[in-house]
Amino acid sequence: MARTIRVRGFATARTALGGGPRELPAPPEGLRLGRLLEALVDECPGLGPLLPSCRIFLNEQLTRSKETRVRPGDEITLHPPYSGG
Repeated sequence: MARTIRVRGFATARTALGGGPRELPAPPEGLRLGRLLEALVDECPGLGPLLPSCRIFLNEQLTRSKETRVRPGDEITLHPPYSGG
């Protein structure tokens, strides 16, 4: 069983994460999304200014609450504003 939470970013969020997904350790009971994002910004400070405008998905479902419980094996994806062309 996974003991980490996978975080992927797109566009500028991917760059801020270092160019690829990150694996963050998580306790078996999980943790609040807000706490996970704080830990992520501690590791990747460039992500801090982007987070307020990002859409955040938990296991492919949009989430808006920082109180959402994230558990080991879950995946968070960060979508900053971007456009195609």
